[in-house]
Amino acid sequence: MVRHLKRLILFLILMFSLLLPYRALASPHIDSVTATMIGSDPSCRYYIYEVRAKVNNAIWCDCFTLNDYFMVYVEYPAILRGTWWTPKYPCINHSCPPQSVEEIILVGVPPGATLAIKVVAGRPLAGYGGLWVYTLAQAPSEPPQNCECELSINVSPSDISPQKAGSANTTSTIMVSTTKPAPPEGCTVNFKVEPINTIGHNHDGNRPKGTVTPATLTIPGGSPGAVSAEYKSSEVSGEEKIIAEIKGEKKGEATVNVKVPGLSPLVSKPSLLPWGGTAEHKLGDNNYGTGYTLSAVYYAVGKYAKDHALNTAPDVYLAVIDMSLPYGGLFDINGDWDTPHDWHRVGRSVDFSKYYKDSGGNNIQVVFYDEDGNVIKTTDLITDDDLDKYFAEKKYKCTRKEKSIGKIHYECPK
Repeated sequence: MVRHLKRLILFLILMFSLLLPYRALASPHIDSVTATMIGSDPSCRYYIYEVRAKVNNAIWCDCFTLNDYFMVYVEYPAILRGTWWTPKYPCINHSCPPQSVEEIILVGVPPGATLAIKVVAGRPLAGYGGLWVYTLAQAPSEPPQNCECELSINVSPSDISPQKAGSANTTSTIMVSTTKPAPPEGCTVNFKVEPINTIGHNHDGNRPKGTVTPATLTIPGGSPGAVSAEYKSSEVSGEEKIIAEIKGEKKGEATVNVKVPGLSPLVSKPSLLPWGGTAEHKLGDNNYGTGYTLSAVYYAVGKYAKDHALNTAPDVYLAVIDMSLPYGGLFDINGDWDTPHDWHRVGRSVDFSKYYKDSGGNNIQVVFYDEDGNVIKTTDLITDDDLDKYFAEKKYKCTRKEKSIGKIHYECPK
């Protein structure tokens, strides 16, 4: 009996030892495994492959192996993503019901790396089953090319003053950042400044414009961060566009308004005619001022008209021919971006014509009478000493300037 039992045990050990190699050689059935390069990631750090893997469980199976499994994953060399599955049904007559899985994976592969798929069946680590590796592709060794730098640009503050306007607020900070990581070679950004609307200047030519320092900067490869530059205004007011370019292609822009804040237009009043204007600086754009200076003009003209009885004379006006442009800044009366008109930048300068005018802006003779109706004088010239007096009164304290230039010019303190 003992001898028969020993023979049975030896037989079972022999059979089990024969089954292990057979099991280790068992492999899953690979229907298809493909990898196709479809492009690169936005930062140009990886090549993008589409991997399609379809595997079924057509292997040797019995009721002792209900926990067999497969894994399909991409490796280069670390596991990125895997799909696991095990038989859902018990074995019947030493066979497993057919099962299959198809996985579609998008994976980024660094330049020069190997793309592979491993298929695991059984329990290799437990001493049985198998592991099959399929090398699918070798990524190119050079980084992907022609990746674009996508930029975001903003300017702060967006409203600043022109140069020589009495304000220190003449610079803005330009912040440039990438909306996705920069490609390996980085993003070299060049700045351009273009006028959008030179408000009040109806001429072009060699227009001064703001400057950017540095004019070129580089965002390092792979960086999602921001870099900065400084915009500095010129003497000319208006709207300017700051353009960020890469290799000559515009990638972003921001607008800065260069202006003297708080200026308003001079309006017509009895005996007051806003006038002037040229082809380079149109009538209506040439007479803007601060609230204080406008009030001083209205007050002085009103006093003059009352004291000289102009309010009873039809169509007789004192004409203001130049103040400041709508946004202030350089007022180049000759349209050459030069400064013979060096005042008139901040809305506190006022030029009157020395002559009485009608509503059409024509110089006219005005007849003055005494209380008895006798003619005192006939003249086309304003009595500028009287106008000086009204502007200099304590209420406003505007002072006369430039008596020799053929105009009556005043500067107000604010």
